[in-house]
Amino acid sequence: MEVKPAVMIKDIVHIKMIVILFIFFVSIGQAYAEDWSFPAPKGAQVQWVSDETNLNGIKLKGRRFTSTQSVEEIINFYRDLWEQKIAQTEFGEWILLSHKNEELLYTVQVKKGNDGGSTGLLGVSDIAESMKIENRKELAKNFPKLHGSQVINDMKMNDPGKDGKLIYLTNKLSVSSNVNYYKNHYKNNDWTVTVDKSLGFSAPHTLVFAKGKDRINMIIARKDGQTNVVANIVNKKLLPW
Repeated sequence: MEVKPAVMIKDIVHIKMIVILFIFFVSIGQAYAEDWSFPAPKGAQVQWVSDETNLNGIKLKGRRFTSTQSVEEIINFYRDLWEQKIAQTEFGEWILLSHKNEELLYTVQVKKGNDGGSTGLLGVSDIAESMKIENRKELAKNFPKLHGSQVINDMKMNDPGKDGKLIYLTNKLSVSSNVNYYKNHYKNNDWTVTVDKSLGFSAPHTLVFAKGKDRINMIIARKDGQTNVVANIVNKKLLPW
């Protein structure tokens, strides 16, 4: 079946947003802290990312912020707040900051805003809760997995007009083995492949499957001796794509 370029572009743009949200939600972990002693930058506008999100069986909410302050000012704010006890990494245009005490992990993801200033995401996770085995037993139970795969996160999102799941798993098999497995699985179950793209041997491989109102967007990539699979499963409740 011929795929219109506009459909592929829309899917690829959606996948880029999946990667950003995936980094955020994996970073904030497996629980929602009721007490937000974790402040947003002074003067920032803050809103919830989702009305209802469930990560590994535990409800959580994340917050997005926009600020007139620069990225450097945001970083300095949290460095001062946490008395320099902070880890900093970069992912493309995003800078990720994290700080933990005995019970909680705090995460800030920030980048330059479209109109100057900065924008980002804030999260808190309960370290002890995230380590409980019983919270991981049913993760991604109905999602197809190659033998030996380990599920890292299974997040459910309920947003206006659509439901979604974001699944992250790893295994020791090659990228091509994972790509072939998922292509064969979904083709055999009457899904259509709308995107099948890799930018090179060591680059992430992008797959998008469609069936009715359902979409599955996948990124499969190799790093540090293991293959990471990120799958975003979306069901549109009302209008078609």
